[in-house]
Amino acid sequence: MLEDLVPPAKVWPCLVRKTLTDLEPKDRELLQQFLNDTDSWPAIQLSRALATKNIALSDKVIARHRLKGCSCSRILK
Repeated sequence: MLEDLVPPAKVWPCLVRKTLTDLEPKDRELLQQFLNDTDSWPAIQLSRALATKNIALSDKVIARHRLKGCSCSRILK
């Protein structure tokens, strides 16, 4: 009866995902474009530009999100 039980997948919060959900739709779309544009927006430059708008995302958090090292790659398919 219990053979098919498996532990729930651990989904650690991603600050990028949380920030995206907190933004207005237009800003969410723009940030997603910036995140996808690694040529124009290196992680450090994007982090610094967002900081001027009071959005705190470190370059390490942005890089991990881009490399699919956060939980987003497992839950946002």
